[in-house]
Amino acid sequence: MVEVTAASLLAMIGVFDVIGTIFSGWLTDRIDPRKLLFFYYFLRGLSLFLLPSILFSTIHPTTLIFIVFYGLDWVATVPPTVMIVEIFLGKSEAL
Repeated sequence: MVEVTAASLLAMIGVFDVIGTIFSGWLTDRIDPRKLLFFYYFLRGLSLFLLPSILFSTIHPTTLIFIVFYGLDWVATVPPTVMIVEIFLGKSEAL
């Protein structure tokens, strides 16, 4: 894969990462964060399990599907994790 193509795909992951994290924060306010984390990690594991079957030599639809999905899921675990920590340990007084 050409370097520019690889860099563009990585940038796409970053864009979808921001979208996924914002949406995950919205969902965390409405759904039990433990269920969200289970769902996120299950889908992340499934996507990584299917990764070897994706063709990365050129840009195929499967490559773009993986990029979008992994970008949406990459940092989406942060809001529910923060909520769980806040529930068990309380809010930080340092801020």
